[in-house]
Amino acid sequence: MNKAPIFLIGVARSGNTLLSTLLDNHPELFFSPVSRGFPFAHLSNLVMQNLSYRSDCRQSSLVERMLAELCDKKHTAVFARDADAASIEDMGAFLTEQMAAEARQHGKVHFGDKCTDLLDLLPKVSLMFPQSRFIHIIRDGRAVAMSTANRRHVPLKLAIQNWKRLILQGRIDGHFLGPGRYFEVTYERLVSEPETVTGEILQFLDLPFPREMLNLRSHKDTEHKDAYVQGEFVQDKIHAWKKKLSAKQIRELERIAGDVLQDLGYPLQEMPAEGPFEGLSPLRVLWLKQLDAFKNLTRRTQMVMLERRLIPVKQPFFGRIRKFLATTSNLWLGEHLVEQGRKRPKLL
Repeated sequence: MNKAPIFLIGVARSGNTLLSTLLDNHPELFFSPVSRGFPFAHLSNLVMQNLSYRSDCRQSSLVERMLAELCDKKHTAVFARDADAASIEDMGAFLTEQMAAEARQHGKVHFGDKCTDLLDLLPKVSLMFPQSRFIHIIRDGRAVAMSTANRRHVPLKLAIQNWKRLILQGRIDGHFLGPGRYFEVTYERLVSEPETVTGEILQFLDLPFPREMLNLRSHKDTEHKDAYVQGEFVQDKIHAWKKKLSAKQIRELERIAGDVLQDLGYPLQEMPAEGPFEGLSPLRVLWLKQLDAFKNLTRRTQMVMLERRLIPVKQPFFGRIRKFLATTSNLWLGEHLVEQGRKRPKLL
C-alpha cells in the first residue's frame, strides 16, 4: 500500500478548501486543514541556501536545524519532538511515517496535505516524497484574480500575473511528474459535475467511491455557522466575475493571461482570441508588490483560514511593521539573504 502523502495544490482562491473537505469525507482519506509538507519544504530551502555560509556545515546540522524548527512551530507539532536527527537516514520516509501516523489517529489510511504555496516548491516536494501524488485544482484566472483582490486587497493585475505564473509552473512540473503522479481538475467541473469529477479523482488515487461522501453536510467542518465550505456545491460563483468586473478590468486581465486562459479552455470575453497578450514586466511586478506591502501597513485585520473557517484576525501595529520590513527586504534582497542577515559573497 502506498503510504506516501497526497498533495492538493492550486492557486489560492481556486476551490482548494472545498475539494479538501470533499476528499476528507472519504472513509480512507484524512485531509489536514493545515499543511505539513510546506513548512518542511520551505525551511529546507532556507537552510540549504544559507548552510554554506555557516561555520558548521555538516549534514547533521541541516537535519537537526530543520527538525528543531518543525517541532517548534505550533502547526507542525505533529512531528516527533524526541526524534534523533542522527538516526534519520531518509527524511522523506521519516516525514511520510509521521503523516501516516496522523491519518491513523483520525481513523483513516491515507494522509492528504492541502497547501496553495506548494506550487512554488513542487519539484522539491516530489523529490522528498517520491511516491506522492498531486491533485492540481485550477479555476478561471479572472475569477481567482477578482476573489484575491476582494479578500487580500491585492491589485487585480498582480493577482492575475501570479495566477499565470503559478499555473504555468504547476503544469510544467506536472508534465515531468507524469500522469501516474499528477492529476488536474477544474473548479468549474467540480461544482457542476461533482459525482463525475470525484470519481475521476478517486480512480487516480486507486480508491473506492462511496457515494455518501458527496454529502458535504455530513462533514463536521460544514456544521459551524461560520463554516467556509457550505453543505452543497454552489455553481453561482462560476461566472460571478462577469457581473462584478468592468469590461475594462476584464480586458486588462485577459491581456495579461489570455493565452493561458484559452489553453485551459476558458473563452475570452473582451480580448480577441489572437491577442496580443503580454504579462507584466518583472519591474512592474516588483512595484505592485511593494505598493501592496505599503497598503498592508494600514490594515488592522486580516482574514485567516483556520480549521476551514474564515476568521478575522487583528494585526498589531508592530507586527505589521515587521511584516512590511520582511516583505520589502525579501523583494529587494531575496529570502535567503534576509534570513542570513548578511550580504551574499561575491562570486568569482
